[in-house]
Amino acid sequence: MVEDLRSFIKYIKTHHPDDFLEVNKLINPKLELSAVITKLEEQRRTPIVLFNNIKGTEFPTIVNVNASRKRIAAGMKTDLNKMREKYLVAVNNPIQPKYTSSAPVQDIIIKESEVDLFKLPQLIFHKEEGGAYISAGIVTAKDPETGIRNSSYNRLMIQNKNHLGIYMTKGRHLWEYYTRAEAKNEALPISIHIGSHPAWSSGILFTGEFEVDELSIAGGILGQAIPIVKCKTVDADVPAYSEICLEAELLPKIREDEGPFIEFTGYTIGKGKREVVKVKSITHRKNAIYQTILSGAHYEHLVLGTVPMEVNLLNKIKNHVPTVQDVHFPTAMTVFVSIKKKAEGQGKSAILAALGSEFYSKNVVVVDHDINIRDPRQVWWAIGTRVRSDQDIVIVPDVRGSGIDPTTTTEGIITKLGIDATANPTLDKYPPVGTIPKEILDKIDLTKLFE
Repeated sequence: MVEDLRSFIKYIKTHHPDDFLEVNKLINPKLELSAVITKLEEQRRTPIVLFNNIKGTEFPTIVNVNASRKRIAAGMKTDLNKMREKYLVAVNNPIQPKYTSSAPVQDIIIKESEVDLFKLPQLIFHKEEGGAYISAGIVTAKDPETGIRNSSYNRLMIQNKNHLGIYMTKGRHLWEYYTRAEAKNEALPISIHIGSHPAWSSGILFTGEFEVDELSIAGGILGQAIPIVKCKTVDADVPAYSEICLEAELLPKIREDEGPFIEFTGYTIGKGKREVVKVKSITHRKNAIYQTILSGAHYEHLVLGTVPMEVNLLNKIKNHVPTVQDVHFPTAMTVFVSIKKKAEGQGKSAILAALGSEFYSKNVVVVDHDINIRDPRQVWWAIGTRVRSDQDIVIVPDVRGSGIDPTTTTEGIITKLGIDATANPTLDKYPPVGTIPKEILDKIDLTKLFE
């Protein structure tokens, strides 16, 4: 059976019906959809929500598909405790996508003269944003020199009926492909697919070498090749069971206003002169579902990328500190790392590996293995009791990081920080902490104690 967004929706509705909501009331795409999700988040609820009646469009719109780790784990066909292990297996055992003759995404073909991006849901998530955005579009392109395929999430601002503004992170794969094509004054053919299974999303967010096709990581997660087809009008590929595909070109030598947009940091990233996409054709499934990701510091925007980033960092740090135990992104651009330190210097080695291996690693805190890095109170306790400020703080100025960091003055150039909060010289040489024996704790049943 082919795994796609529709099969995942069916699974959730069957096995976790409380995790799926439908809204049939007419919803204004400007701010009202995001207001609904915000109200749910205020109640600490992150269900998938399907809006069946969005003003101005025929496409029902789904949000929050990846808004919980538990749901992402379900998309990987595993449980929360085994999710990272499953991802690592996929990274080490990728399955290349496979061309197929069956292409539901091409059931309906809209030719270039009839392309009208305004028929898509014109979603504006926050009043500060500069226009309607496609926020869950996955861009797939080929390296113009090697033909290697790359897929990535990129924000896309609807400018007119057939043009989009795009934000590309400098130094990342799509930007590199584009600069290679632009150097020859050539457009870069791309596909933009909308409507993805969670495993596709998780695989595509893998940060690897240029030679890695992210769709192969998605295939490794699912244990089956992702079916793909060639686009009708451009030299690009698209997952055959995605909901909607925009066949397009990244135009050379053209820059137009894009932004502002609210990024996962929660801050507005201002207007800038950025690259332009021309849409040549739109294809989609019958009764296509439009997928979106609520921008800003909302659950799905924050949760979606953390699993791949944590796995990537765990692997990178392990090359320098083999006894690394865990990695966790508790919030935007901040990383907690747990290591079983056996020698002095390993804390700083972990810091340098983390800072250098991931664009979004801006602030790194390294602690001993006795600290639960998913409990911020414990991490702060380690900082408060184990850090020597004159020796354990690492500051790296003027390095390339994320261009959406609000502290950047030159786009993408930031200062990074590391805090070595491990015990000095090692935990076994540090004063012991007070403990209560596990057998005593296990005897205490609070539900019965206060009856």
